[in-house]
Amino acid sequence: MFIKTISTIIVLLLSIIWTGSSAKSEYHNTEGNIKDKTTITVEPKETLYEINPELFGVCPMFWLEDDKAMEDGKIEQSLKDMKCRFLRFPGGTESDNFDWRTNELADKRRWPWKDGNDKMTTDKFIDLCRRIGAEPILCTNTEIAFFKNDSTAIELASEWVRYCNIEKGYNVKYWEIGNEPYYHSRFNAKEYAELLSKMSQAMKSVDPTIRIVAVGEWNPYYTGIKEEIEPKNIETAQELELQSEMGKDGYAERFHKLRKCKTQLFWWHEVMKTARGHIDAASIHWYYNLWELKDMTKTLNELYRIINPENEDKQIELIATEWSLHESVEMYGMERALTVGEAVFKMADGHVKKTNYWPLRCGGIHDKKGLLDMTPEKNPHANLHVLKFISQNIGDKRIYSDSTSDSIYHFATRRKKRIQIFVINRSGKRQNAEIKIKGKYDKGSVEAHAVSALNGIKDTDEVERMDIPAKNSERGIDISVPAYSIAVCSFKI
Repeated sequence: MFIKTISTIIVLLLSIIWTGSSAKSEYHNTEGNIKDKTTITVEPKETLYEINPELFGVCPMFWLEDDKAMEDGKIEQSLKDMKCRFLRFPGGTESDNFDWRTNELADKRRWPWKDGNDKMTTDKFIDLCRRIGAEPILCTNTEIAFFKNDSTAIELASEWVRYCNIEKGYNVKYWEIGNEPYYHSRFNAKEYAELLSKMSQAMKSVDPTIRIVAVGEWNPYYTGIKEEIEPKNIETAQELELQSEMGKDGYAERFHKLRKCKTQLFWWHEVMKTARGHIDAASIHWYYNLWELKDMTKTLNELYRIINPENEDKQIELIATEWSLHESVEMYGMERALTVGEAVFKMADGHVKKTNYWPLRCGGIHDKKGLLDMTPEKNPHANLHVLKFISQNIGDKRIYSDSTSDSIYHFATRRKKRIQIFVINRSGKRQNAEIKIKGKYDKGSVEAHAVSALNGIKDTDEVERMDIPAKNSERGIDISVPAYSIAVCSFKI
């Protein structure tokens, strides 16, 4: 976690230097190009793809969602309210330091320094999944192969499959091999792929129906940290990284100074070349910056073509088991949450079928990324309000839509004979939109409502829900979308 955060901040600072402007100013400059009215064209009968309800998922952490945190039922109810259908365990970074047999850390000196049976166990996690109707995904410990040996990692994972699916009958289908090996100095892509292949064979010998998930960064041309370090400095880098993970100051900076090499050994290319036959799904982690959000769908489509080349019959599913707006972006409340809404739509357009938003809760600099805050009341952040609004209103089919302006973002869906057009207004001004519908629709069935920042304060987590004006016209439906809001206009065809 420490290595990843500092690494991304370095990229952010370099990008600011190269572009001559900050991410924040780049975002706000879009307000200067707002037109009086945007026309959104919708073709209700042109289906683009099916929307998987598991697009809405979360990544809780076993050491935070402990017995005390869960006892008042607020976390569970929040997950039900947002229709969470995909739940990941035991967390993020902690997955690669977790022993499921004891519910303890493999190395108590390393993150998160908390464990025990009062924390969330495998059994408690599966019970939660069943109560809220979510598909579980379990993340295995790969780094124990580095600190001990491959056999230990293979045995730990395969026995977890045996416990869950043979002894308990939990029928866990998705098994992610490691958390973020590409952000560490312990494995390069080829080494990770070779370990994945061994683990996959052992795990599928226990239950051949499971789906093995490889993990990598969102960037199709990212190499992984180990490839950036000269071979003569690898052992030094690995020791510096370990000291950083033990919470010691100054070691992360020294570690990153060793990242000097350039290579063409891109992570996903090497993993697929070495282990594609053992992989059923590919997972990305993406803590996006604002300039990345703009081309998110394009980037994901390119990655999808890499993991699914034309000459391959086997199709590998693309999922995202961690994602959010990066913590270094100074945006809060509803202003931040609206980028989250736009991102989940753009991931869906980029072949992503399932996601786990990160985090459910977390303190410190990560708190603003959470769905709930860390107070005893577990108050909802605006991120939860936006995801809940989308999941409660979205259809099951994506339909074609286009617009005359980039000043607002749109996403159109259908469920049976009812159409839903989502509109996101990330600006500080009210936006007017005209929805032009190809074909006939029931003018008496038109409804429109929104969730917006309370009193138009962009960085608040408090929201207001409202009906918004929606008027039939000769060309379609006219709506007016409040500042800092997400709206949906729906009607029957």
